[in-house]
Amino acid sequence: MSINKNIITGGRGLSFDDAIIINSSEPEEGIAAEFEYILNIFTGTGLSFEVFTEEIVSNQNKRYDIITIRVFNCYIYKFYFDITSFHDQI
Repeated sequence: MSINKNIITGGRGLSFDDAIIINSSEPEEGIAAEFEYILNIFTGTGLSFEVFTEEIVSNQNKRYDIITIRVFNCYIYKFYFDITSFHDQI
């Protein structure tokens, strides 16, 4: 499956202000886009990674899914996804 470029917009996901915006009204499609985005970053790098934590939070009247990835059991990367478009349907 490849990411529908119309679903993913926004920034690089480094903070609330730079969040990756998921433009989908379907939760399954939105969640799949989040994980495919992360897979696309790490695929081919040879890095071993896992989802360490995931939390849904509110900030400035928007809903965010913050996915924390652990690489090689030591490096931590956080990806901020704006899931406002489908959060109410979860």
